[in-house]
Amino acid sequence: MPGSGHTAAGHAVAYPLGTRHHIPHGAANALIFPHVLAFNAPAVPAKTIAVLDALGMKPATDPALVFKAAHDWCVALGCKMKLSEFGVPEADLPQMAEEAHAIRRLLDNNPRDLSREDILDMYRAAA
Repeated sequence: MPGSGHTAAGHAVAYPLGTRHHIPHGAANALIFPHVLAFNAPAVPAKTIAVLDALGMKPATDPALVFKAAHDWCVALGCKMKLSEFGVPEADLPQMAEEAHAIRRLLDNNPRDLSREDILDMYRAAA
């Protein structure tokens, strides 16, 4: 994976949640984690399996299964997994996607290119 020692898309997509809505970065990362892990699964199946294994989950590479496993794991920890739970209005999602997409230093480390639309889709799925 490019820049394997660096953070990538999860952090970039999480940043606008903190800067715009004062969501703690850890909580923002947890909320975004299943979306980014599932998005990246087709590009890095072995790494995806390793992440799921580290969390004590069954191996999977199908994005829907990866999402469900990671989402359920975060819910079991007590994480809030909906933007609405933090009071994020849907009207902010397009601008947040624009801001996240501009964080190239992190997105360029991601194993798959994320478009502004991909990020917006993640936010909408998390709304």
